[in-house]
Amino acid sequence: MKNFSPGVGSEITPMTAAGAVFRTKPGYALREVCGEYLTIPVSLPPNEASRMAVLNEEGKFLWELLRCDKKLEELVAAMTEAYDVSAQEARTDILEFLEEMEKHALLLIKSEVEL
Repeated sequence: MKNFSPGVGSEITPMTAAGAVFRTKPGYALREVCGEYLTIPVSLPPNEASRMAVLNEEGKFLWELLRCDKKLEELVAAMTEAYDVSAQEARTDILEFLEEMEKHALLLIKSEVEL
């Protein structure tokens, strides 16, 4: 397994995202509850078990893609194929999603240099 580290404390920008690989933090399951998608901690230490997120349909789509290592451009390509959006609109939405996930310590980030 590659050595990923939580991205907490860093800012995800188009420049830093271009040279990074992302994936969701292990220990969370995605569940649909009353029509909303929730990230539920399933195997985390008590101090991290309160971290949850509510995702929309696009967030669910990205979360599922990020179960495996993905680069920004792979996410953009998948989003433009699945949804009626331009590459620029997809990139903007994905960067916003990645920032939110990083802010809540739900994302692991590895730079290309570390691969």
